[in-house]
Amino acid sequence: MSFSTSLPIFNQNQGPIAEAQGRRKETAAAFQQTQAQVIEKSERAFAVYGAALKEVAAAQSLYELQQTQLQIVEQTIRAGTDYRLSLDGLQIQLSILARARLDALARAQRALGDLEDAVQRPLAPGEAFPINAEPSDLKKLFQQ
Repeated sequence: MSFSTSLPIFNQNQGPIAEAQGRRKETAAAFQQTQAQVIEKSERAFAVYGAALKEVAAAQSLYELQQTQLQIVEQTIRAGTDYRLSLDGLQIQLSILARARLDALARAQRALGDLEDAVQRPLAPGEAFPINAEPSDLKKLFQQ
């Protein structure tokens, strides 16, 4: 009688090892895809936020310019060289610019919220970006 059997030492569990390696490669690929999506979303949110900050700055600048012009017209009216109608028109324009400034600020706040969602954490007041910030500044958010 002959006795024959396969010893596990020679087999070395190649089937389960190959299966585990395959799952690990799938998981790594899924992670890289998710990471690329998060980075893309963060960069997009950062760009929108930067554009919104520039819009706020432009609206603020126009508002301040209009306020200066209003003060000049008020002085000319007091001096008797201009009409009240000019002042009314400037006040209307100032109100329109104030509304535009508030709208721009609301868009910037929404963009900041989207950026916080993208980096998955709230941004502290000291982490606010200047208007001329670069995309490389976004990387600082992920390091914290």
